[in-house]
Amino acid sequence: MAYQTQNICAIERKIKEINPETDSKVRVIGTVLSKTENAFMLDDGEGTVQILADSKAQQNVVERKIVCVMG
Repeated sequence: MAYQTQNICAIERKIKEINPETDSKVRVIGTVLSKTENAFMLDDGEGTVQILADSKAQQNVVERKIVCVMG
C-alpha cells in the first residue's frame, strides 16, 4: 500500500483565534520576542505563543524581527 499524504493549506490566524479542535494547520505572522535553544516566543499584537523548533530551524530567527510560522 502506498503512503498517502494530504496537502492541507495553512490558514492564516491570529494567535488568539487558533482552535486546536478545528485547526489542523495554521500560519501566524508576528514579532519574535525572545529565543532559547529549542523555542522562541512570538507576538502577533493580540497574543503570544511559544514556538518549538530545533536549532537548524531557528538559524534565521532573530529577536525583534517579523517571521511567518506554519504548522
